[in-house]
Amino acid sequence: MTTELLGTAAAAEAIGIERSTLSRWVASGRMTPHMQLAGRTGAMLFTRSEVDRVAAAYQANDAA
Repeated sequence: MTTELLGTAAAAEAIGIERSTLSRWVASGRMTPHMQLAGRTGAMLFTRSEVDRVAAAYQANDAA
């Protein structure tokens, strides 16, 4: 079984937020990356299921 991974830009776009907001959400624990690539500024990768979970919560909160 293959897990679809999204980079920061694709994940932010799928949720409907800016990349800087996504970075703040990761720092605060609101969203968890599946992995981070090597290096000081390695890219974060997110599973499609995590992105969908956060997007649903964000849209539900936005609609309230």
